Amino acid sequence: MRKALSALILAQVALALAVAATYGMLPDRVATHFGPDGRPDGWESKAAYAAYLLAGSAMISMMCAGPLYLARKLPDSLINIPERDDWLAPERRAEAHDRLFGLGLAIAAATTVLFIALHLLTVRANRERPPRLAPAEASGLMAAFLAVLGGVIYGFSGRAWKIEDRP
Repeated sequence: MRKALSALILAQVALALAVAATYGMLPDRVATHFGPDGRPDGWESKAAYAAYLLAGSAMISMMCAGPLYLARKLPDSLINIPERDDWLAPERRAEAHDRLFGLGLAIAAATTVLFIALHLLTVRANRERPPRLAPAEASGLMAAFLAVLGGVIYGFSGRAWKIEDRP
């Protein structure tokens, strides 16, 4: 859980630094949404774009990690993990909930890295005249994110819950 929390904090700081470092490169009216052909079809002011990006990333992070943190308040019957009875025994309960929260934090960190990459693509797209986003880059980025997300979920799947693997 600590590694995932550290990764999330690092990713959020990196996002804030990326926005601060590239803010001056953005035009006053930023193309923020692009159609399938890469042409912009949504615009915002530079300040609104930066604010929405940072606030949106923080909100998505809370939506990823928050419910898994709050799972500790749910009845055991609503928690679906391998070997649930063993993991939710009093001596392992705290560790089980920490593992669930760690999953949420890891997903939040991966999503924040996606926000960084999307921001950098947006900056580059807005430096083109006229603004244009390369659809292949956006698609490749989403494919990479889905692969990372799949890896995070796989890493927290059944093998992470085997009791015999515990020290």
